[in-house]
Amino acid sequence: MTAHRTETTGARLRRVLGSFFQADDKLRWISTKVENRRRHYLWVKFEKRLKHEQLINEAFDRRHGTDTAQEVSLIDAGVPADQSGRGNVVYRPDWESEFHASLAALDISFDGFAFVDIGSGKGKLLLLASDYPFARVVGIEYAPRLHAIAQENIARYRSSRQRCHALEAVLGDALTYRLPDGPLVGYIFNAMDATSTKALMEHVDDELGSRAEPAFVVYRNARHVRENADGFASVRKLRRLKSDANLLVFGNAAAQQRQRRPRS
Repeated sequence: MTAHRTETTGARLRRVLGSFFQADDKLRWISTKVENRRRHYLWVKFEKRLKHEQLINEAFDRRHGTDTAQEVSLIDAGVPADQSGRGNVVYRPDWESEFHASLAALDISFDGFAFVDIGSGKGKLLLLASDYPFARVVGIEYAPRLHAIAQENIARYRSSRQRCHALEAVLGDALTYRLPDGPLVGYIFNAMDATSTKALMEHVDDELGSRAEPAFVVYRNARHVRENADGFASVRKLRRLKSDANLLVFGNAAAQQRQRRPRS
């Protein structure tokens, strides 16, 4: 067994070295290999965490009698096949602990703010957001069956921690949806491909960038925000307030001022 393993490793090493020496641009060859390994690591890490979080999502549904945990392909959810790619093909809910951490990263009081989940799916984040003191909670979703499930989940959800009861699920296109007036927190959980994210962020940038009231936009990706990096290249008015491997926070000028205020 050991000899076979050594032979396999040696054969692989010869193939890799042969590929390297034949490459015209060796720096590019190395960077490509490193990037491929990084992506493989992120996927392995993501899939392992996904199994754990799925159990948490299923427990949430059992407690509240809701339907949020089960993944659904967007085609099965009523999206035409040629449009499913813009929504990354499948519905999958965000992870509860990461959602709460994302809101905590804003470091503000949510009183008087509207919360808008862009690409709200079955409405899991609408339910979680209702446990905060938002003035209203809104979800925008373009898959008809996911929207219908979200409406049912809103009707069923009961929690002793719920602080906002003005919940609404909207069926529509986020690329043209007019965001609510007043202070706002927009949330995007990897809802679109890079091309659609770019169009969405241009729309959001135009609507919120010059708004007098504070407006935050949170983008989260369970693997790495780098997957959609091109989608944020055209943001001009909103400023990047926070950034890490899985989270981006944008805000307008009023949002920046709100964050700087000392807590009482």
